[in-house]
Amino acid sequence: MTSKASPEDTRHLMKILREAMRDPSLSGERFLLGELFSALAEEDAALALLDDVPGWKMPGLLLSAALLYRGYQNPEHPLHPYLTDSPPPLDDAFRAAVHRVLTEEKSELSALLARHTYQCNPPRRMAISLLMIATTLGDWSSAWHIDVGTASGIGLLLGDVSVIANGQRLGPPNAVLEYPLELRGAPLDISALRCPKIERSIGIDLDPPNLRDSDCRAWMRACQYPLPVELAYFDHAVGSLLKKDFRIERGSAIDLLPALAAEMPSGIPLIVTDTYVCLFMSEEDRERLRRELDAIAQNRPVVWISNNSLVPPGHAPDRTTAGTPITPELTERNRHEMFGAVCVTTWPNGKRTPRLVGITHPGGCWFEWRPDMASIRT
Repeated sequence: MTSKASPEDTRHLMKILREAMRDPSLSGERFLLGELFSALAEEDAALALLDDVPGWKMPGLLLSAALLYRGYQNPEHPLHPYLTDSPPPLDDAFRAAVHRVLTEEKSELSALLARHTYQCNPPRRMAISLLMIATTLGDWSSAWHIDVGTASGIGLLLGDVSVIANGQRLGPPNAVLEYPLELRGAPLDISALRCPKIERSIGIDLDPPNLRDSDCRAWMRACQYPLPVELAYFDHAVGSLLKKDFRIERGSAIDLLPALAAEMPSGIPLIVTDTYVCLFMSEEDRERLRRELDAIAQNRPVVWISNNSLVPPGHAPDRTTAGTPITPELTERNRHEMFGAVCVTTWPNGKRTPRLVGITHPGGCWFEWRPDMASIRT
């Protein structure tokens, strides 16, 4: 788990978050979340609230969700007008509203920060996983899927997703969820890609929230990007998930992965996805997870798709969560930009082979294909 951040680190992270949330691919012209992070970075009352929140809870993001949660719940709340379809300008009145809420609702916000964790899991992140499956597993006809740190289980819908990029579609013809994806970086022709059929998905999470509980669902919704299209994606995904008899095992992936793999039919390929999960493990636990996957890969084809921020967290990361080293370019880029490093690990001839293949916006709205980085080895 990460340690408590200093006030300087917290302010720096807020500024990076502001830029990430102002990305036109995600925000269009609605910069509410970006401006909220900018306001929080300047508020001593925000830093005082965050001081008691452990780093692994992602304090700044957690506070933003708590503020949005209270704004959504009460039409009279000072932040509620900014969450409507016709919001007022994000001017000095907005900053004043944020200041008022932080000072007048300190106890209520503190209780939310203590009770909850930040669980965004935007459905569009599945578009990145699907694209990586297609670039790696074109010769697989079918596979099982385990989603590590699945939270509410939205990631279990991976087999129901299609991606639209450059006017082309990727995914099963009967997909009920469809997400646009802006492709950046090197050219990538998705018309030539194929995806295996996902026969079954199982989730693992230490503390999976119950989406059938209305208050829990409201909290999860407050963790999403407060844009009409993103909330519609979330609502549609939740509706689709609740129609399924989905399975989530409570516990640690390190402990549960071997048992779940042992349940699978002999020889059937396995896809393991991890999105903003291994980031919060220690390096020792990440290596334990890799070794568990090493063992599983001795008995069946395995691919691990890891989409996380660089580690160790902070100003000087030197690797990805899959264990690949990073270039000075990415180290420097990490100082002023928030992104996920997307790694694909396979086991040709039983040898663990992780590849850093690209970077992506944390919300999954764009993917930068970087085959030049795939040659970097541990």
